[in-house]
Amino acid sequence: MLMAPITAAPRQQRHNVLQGEYEVSSDPNLILTTVLGSCIACCLYDPVAGVGGMNHFLLPTPPEHVRSGPGEEARRYGLYAMEMLVNGISMAAPTFIRGCARSGPRMPSSRAVSCATTASR
Repeated sequence: MLMAPITAAPRQQRHNVLQGEYEVSSDPNLILTTVLGSCIACCLYDPVAGVGGMNHFLLPTPPEHVRSGPGEEARRYGLYAMEMLVNGISMAAPTFIRGCARSGPRMPSSRAVSCATTASR
């Protein structure tokens, strides 16, 4: 009886997503990790395109003085983090936001989350 040769399993890599960061990838060997205290992380995956990602943020919305632009401080807030994650996945996997009308290159995060929930059904 012939036996199939033993091959090594693909090497998995880990990437720790820190507060204020997001990561989008289609690499099946990449494992996204994070450590949460009082923070929030969101993981999204498009099984059709095989693309997923994770973000890590502190609070849902920034104080008024931070809303002027996506600077270093704004990256810690969900309003910005969700938009970056959903837009990153939709650029890597155009089928992710199926059926959602987009008015331009940026989409408000509340609309993006609504579309992402609809698209995943």
